[in-house]
Amino acid sequence: MNNLRKRLPESGWTILKDGKVNSEARDPEILAENKKEYFAVHIVGEKRTASGEPMISVEVVSACFRAPKGTLKGQY
Repeated sequence: MNNLRKRLPESGWTILKDGKVNSEARDPEILAENKKEYFAVHIVGEKRTASGEPMISVEVVSACFRAPKGTLKGQY
């Protein structure tokens, strides 16, 4: 998580939240966005998993775009 805190801003990401998840485990979380690339990411460093192994959970969301009518040919 420390590497993410350092590297995300170096790669054009803005960290919007850097704290703890609102849960009993209080796992560390980072919420960041990249406005230039139209992405957002939610990262959680899970300390306790079912297997007992530490894990990083990553959820990426991107913006949706609609091409102007008649600009795309074929099936997409």
